[in-house]
Amino acid sequence: MPVSIVDDDVFTALAAFILNVLPDLTDANVLQGPMNGVPMPPGPNFVIMVPSDRAGLATTVRDYRPDDGERDTTRSTQVGCTINFYGENATDNGQIFNQLFRDLYGVDFMRPYNVAPLWCDDGRQMPLIDSEKQYATRWMIRAVMQINPTVSTSQEFADTVAVTFVEADKW
Repeated sequence: MPVSIVDDDVFTALAAFILNVLPDLTDANVLQGPMNGVPMPPGPNFVIMVPSDRAGLATTVRDYRPDDGERDTTRSTQVGCTINFYGENATDNGQIFNQLFRDLYGVDFMRPYNVAPLWCDDGRQMPLIDSEKQYATRWMIRAVMQINPTVSTSQEFADTVAVTFVEADKW
């Protein structure tokens, strides 16, 4: 029973949005974390997206498909992610992301991916000491999106019912 929207779908939408609003970055500079045992991405500026949490926003909704013999169960779900902006343009890149993610621009851009931006914080500077023992500039922004994943299960249906009456005993 696979789910209709998985983490990779969310990160594909988020990475596409980041690459769209920050055209100086490339696929090699926008990665999904956490990453252990690998060097920092190339380039003076890069972004690492790290999943942080999920929460249900509503109870489940069921949709029945008698022709397919299936039932779809959908639940609006909040997906949180920490976006880490690194490098000399980290502050500016974080500001651009923040403004456009919160704007209708972000909603329109992510709609084809079935992902909706809900909100993001203003971010905070969190310097990092790299492997060369040097401070690296890092801005962290928490971004929250909504997805509506569906799980399909088999369901039996009846199109005819045979009813018989049985007289009940009287008291």
